[in-house]
Amino acid sequence: MTFNEVGGYFEASASVQDISGQLTPWSPPVEVNERFSELRAASRGRPAVWYMARVELWYSGEEDFRTFGPNEPQWCSPPPSEAFDEELRRAEGFDYELPNWLTVHR
Repeated sequence: MTFNEVGGYFEASASVQDISGQLTPWSPPVEVNERFSELRAASRGRPAVWYMARVELWYSGEEDFRTFGPNEPQWCSPPPSEAFDEELRRAEGFDYELPNWLTVHR
């Protein structure tokens, strides 16, 4: 599953791989997206903020969770300009450098 977010606008995409290796698209429930948003909001006080996260879960119980700090997500649909404005508003008061791509979309 991949989760992208900026200024309250988010995209989530996921797929499930069966035992033959075939991938099937999966739409995560709203609660999963909400947990990603909460995790992202909680990480704001860190030295940087992330805009994209990816989690992989295997049948064995192994998991891999990664965030992709200042990198711009690969959007399926471009966020509205208001999302970038909102992200900049939310960043006020935090002491971390904003990525160039975020301010260019303004």
